[in-house]
Amino acid sequence: MALVVYGVARSGHPVPPGVTGIGEPPGEVRLVGTGPVAAVVSSVPDDLVLRDQDAVTYLEALTALLPGGPVLPVRFATLVTDEDAARRELLDTAVDDLVELLGEMDGLVEIRLETAVNEEVEIARLLDASPDLRRLAQRMTGPAAEPADRIQLGEEISLRLAERRDELGDDIRAQLENVTVAYAPCRPGDYTALRQAYLVRVSGLARFDAAVRAVRAGLGPEYTVRSVGPLPPFDFTDVRPRPADTGQWGWD
Repeated sequence: MALVVYGVARSGHPVPPGVTGIGEPPGEVRLVGTGPVAAVVSSVPDDLVLRDQDAVTYLEALTALLPGGPVLPVRFATLVTDEDAARRELLDTAVDDLVELLGEMDGLVEIRLETAVNEEVEIARLLDASPDLRRLAQRMTGPAAEPADRIQLGEEISLRLAERRDELGDDIRAQLENVTVAYAPCRPGDYTALRQAYLVRVSGLARFDAAVRAVRAGLGPEYTVRSVGPLPPFDFTDVRPRPADTGQWGWD
């Protein structure tokens, strides 16, 4: 049996009963420790074939550990051959750094904020605000419309939608600055979808939620604002195993 690694926690970190991991049948999530730190692992078949659902299981396992203290995520689908490999490749060469990082993340969780606007409404606003863009759009309805004009219109709209999305992101970030510890941008979904990650104190989650409600109310009904979390600090840490011949490194 191989081991799949979920993250790193302090030795003695409580694992709630019944938390299981990836694979069929699912292995019990447990700790493999070296001094003050431990890898969060579960056993999997050597010939494991990962499925989409396994990414959900990976996230659920990490999230289940959050009430017991900080957990540093390790890249999804990181596999090692056994417990010795987990210690050697993940823990032994980085104990001091991991202890320091766990201390920095103590009492903090990640919240991801996803903000989207109705695309038709946003394009209409762009046309209202730009006479040049409006004239170009009107030309598309006439007999003189050229393919080049359609391409130009699409490019201009895409560019300006992205600019408005980025401006919205700056505005939301400013509104949440006083109730968050850190911010990280996430890959945007599209030109009308904004994704952000915030590091928030567990003790300040109620204040953060209230601030998000204020953001939502200020944007109006054309926007949807959804928060996801609390999560481990995926966007604020980068724990990677030391490459070794005995390891098997999976998906990005």
